[in-house]
Amino acid sequence: MKTAERILSTALALFNEHGESSVSSVDIANECDISPGNLYYHFKGKAQLVDGLMKLHKAQMDDLLDTKKLSTLHIDDVFYYFFLVIQKLNLFRFLYRSPADLMEKYPHFAKSHARLLKQLEDTIQFVFEQCEAKQTFSTQGATIMHITQLSALIITQSCQYDELIQYGKRGGMSSHPEEAQYHALSLLITALLPRCALSDKVLAQLMRAIELHQLPSGG
Repeated sequence: MKTAERILSTALALFNEHGESSVSSVDIANECDISPGNLYYHFKGKAQLVDGLMKLHKAQMDDLLDTKKLSTLHIDDVFYYFFLVIQKLNLFRFLYRSPADLMEKYPHFAKSHARLLKQLEDTIQFVFEQCEAKQTFSTQGATIMHITQLSALIITQSCQYDELIQYGKRGGMSSHPEEAQYHALSLLITALLPRCALSDKVLAQLMRAIELHQLPSGG
């Protein structure tokens, strides 16, 4: 692994575990076992590190959110697909833990983050519209826009709620990403299930997989 790649990988792990604001460039250099000057040669401050990680995240999400690949997505597979989205977001969870703080510190991040959220919402809405056209999804008096926004909110921000709850219980930042992922999916199912025409068999399989934490992993 090249030095720049190792620095980004280390920064991502530290940011995810401790939060971006609690990790300094020196911390990252020490963890990489390189000098701060060597780190500065590759990334001149945390702003460039955050920007580099955001670009990596965007590249992964571009492929997953490509609507051309979702035109044949069946309602039986929708929640499995959303779980893949949740997993990909979780790999860069520090970006979603305190996004307002990151936006204030790094203006360029604010624009990139806003574009990615718009892309996520557009894809979620596309999935719902495709299923609605096949009569396997119903808005039931709500608007597609509001259902889409609620879904995006759960997918991207339920982690913050989990952190607040765990902080109160344990007095510090929790580190249970798998639990957070399955909790996000459970909330999403609670919000969307009444609108979905899932068979009893598919629903039973889905709920059992969630209970056992055995849904397919997207890496």
